Amino acid sequence: MTHVLVFCGALTILFVEPPLPFFAGGDIYRGNIWPSIVVIVLVAIFLILTPTWLGKELFDLQPLNNFADYLIILVTATVFGLLLKSFWRFRIFDRYMRIDLNENFDA
Repeated sequence: MTHVLVFCGALTILFVEPPLPFFAGGDIYRGNIWPSIVVIVLVAIFLILTPTWLGKELFDLQPLNNFADYLIILVTATVFGLLLKSFWRFRIFDRYMRIDLNENFDA
């Protein structure tokens, strides 16, 4: 579960601040790649710490049993990312909750 949450969280950051026009779903494309670099570094640190004693002692992380587990996590994160992009792109929650984000609010 930790692996899935780390990868899905990384994808969420890529959609919130898109590094490429493909990821533009939650925000407009600005070309800022620094959040993407931070995500790559953090995921790399997570993958490096997972099989070490430091990951086990401090975070109770353990490597997965076989390659199929990593494949399942990759597919799950990809499906999550595609669903997230489509929900943001087509404003599904806005329609469901009948929210008009273009409306001006007087405060």
